[in-house]
Amino acid sequence: MLKNFFILPAAAFIIYAFSTPEYHYASPPVSNPLTIYQTQGIQQKEVKGIVVKEDGKPIEGVNITSTGTMGNAFMATSGKDGRFSIANVQADAALLFSCRGYKGLSIKPDFSKEMNVKMELNPDDKLPAGTNPNAPQAQRKEPTVVIDGVISEKNMAAATKYLGYNNGLSKFLYGKEATDKYGDKGANGVYEITTRERALAMGLKPPFPRLAPQDYPTFQNMKFSVFSEWVAAHAKYPAEAQEKKLGGWVSVNFKVELDGTLTNVVSSSGKVDPLLVNEILKVIQSSPKWEGPVNKDVDEPFSTSVTLQFKLPDQILNNAPFVVVQEMPMYPGGDVELLNFIKNNTKYPEQAKANKIQGRVILRFVVTTNGNADGISVLKGVDPSLDAEAIRVVSLLKGFKPGKQGGEPVNVWYMVPVTFKLDMQQADFNKTSLLDILNFLGRTTGYPQEAKNAQDTGKVFVVLKLGKGGIIKECKAVTDKSTINVPFLPEVVIVGFNKTPGQNEPKTVKVAGDEHPLLKAECERVARLLTVNEIPDWNDKDLEFALNFRFVLK
Repeated sequence: MLKNFFILPAAAFIIYAFSTPEYHYASPPVSNPLTIYQTQGIQQKEVKGIVVKEDGKPIEGVNITSTGTMGNAFMATSGKDGRFSIANVQADAALLFSCRGYKGLSIKPDFSKEMNVKMELNPDDKLPAGTNPNAPQAQRKEPTVVIDGVISEKNMAAATKYLGYNNGLSKFLYGKEATDKYGDKGANGVYEITTRERALAMGLKPPFPRLAPQDYPTFQNMKFSVFSEWVAAHAKYPAEAQEKKLGGWVSVNFKVELDGTLTNVVSSSGKVDPLLVNEILKVIQSSPKWEGPVNKDVDEPFSTSVTLQFKLPDQILNNAPFVVVQEMPMYPGGDVELLNFIKNNTKYPEQAKANKIQGRVILRFVVTTNGNADGISVLKGVDPSLDAEAIRVVSLLKGFKPGKQGGEPVNVWYMVPVTFKLDMQQADFNKTSLLDILNFLGRTTGYPQEAKNAQDTGKVFVVLKLGKGGIIKECKAVTDKSTINVPFLPEVVIVGFNKTPGQNEPKTVKVAGDEHPLLKAECERVARLLTVNEIPDWNDKDLEFALNFRFVLK
């Protein structure tokens, strides 16, 4: 079955464009001789302004997005004084203003002076919640933000701006998991942020937060996005491809190392002939050395991509699709019908089912000016069979209402995360055996005192593989449920009680992160003791299942 499928419009690429593309299947290496080329520079622009109410008072928390292509669409949020600033805005872009309680605005940027933007109240706010699902008051309230274990009064946007370069790892909790851990504060979800400083101290490796132009590498002293122009100018339409009338979009991912060299040059194109792919690979591999980030604190390579269109008879276009436009594409009937189409046309590959392979395939595709899905590429692959099935189904999509910029249809990126999940049944135990196992886990599992002192709470899963007679073949504790492909036993809740520190007792500091090393060690210890029980269900067969622990403090 296909579960947990979500549609995200291309606006997500404002953030996703700077994350690491993952694709596990490289194209064949290109052995052609390489030639080094040069190119010209471009100018970058900045827009500044203030957002105010109808009475002239500033509005905090307005989201401002510049329309544009990959690497040229950016976001900002107005501060307490209503002011905002967005760098690198394109001359032909529009600025989109949105804020709960106010009507959305689309305005041309003014580069000559500080803009004064007046927002108009949205009358839909007067409707009862639920009357209009798009009304601001019918939307969810802001999730709670927790920074290094301490509940913050800031929302996620403000917290991100406040932390700056100290922004590290984040995790979103929702539903029962959030309310169990944070009570009423978790009713709308919780963003748990581990600062970069704390994460490094814990031995974790958070991604470096790139906040300014000096955090990015440059190509011949220009913004990295102009590299697409350079590639398009020096690629040649293969004669054999022209004879075969081959065309389409080619997407290639690569990394720019700190020393400016390019590595991991890999195609992510789904349904494009290798003749076209190899031409772009060859040109990218011939690139002159880039300049590393000016900011010497940057400690990791930069991942990015190039997308070009081969258009018959002989054009290679840097016709970069937009990621944000004034009117986003829309599938006939909306997302619900798009979901139904995917669901009704997807078949879980038999080989993947047999091998118990599951996971989320993240695809992106271009909604063209004629409303079809084209240029499908894999941003994050799982397995060749699942990737191929996701590509096949998405390639059937057509009939979108095209996205528009300035009233004209334009090509727009759309992103589709598709989760393939097997319908795993509970482990094959009878009711008596299952109750015996759960009782044993409840009696035997302790709450490590050090973990209580550190106020460490959360979930731990132990994957157990048993041979006949209950012989342990594998026993491993993990905290990421999505990596487990075996049946789960019901949850066992371990409650710890914290005494109030006395006058001479030091107060504890809550641990950050979700690795729970002490809790995992305790769960593994108990799991290895489990087979001392006489459970008849595992005497004559092999079994694979996962124990399910949750640790809470009171």
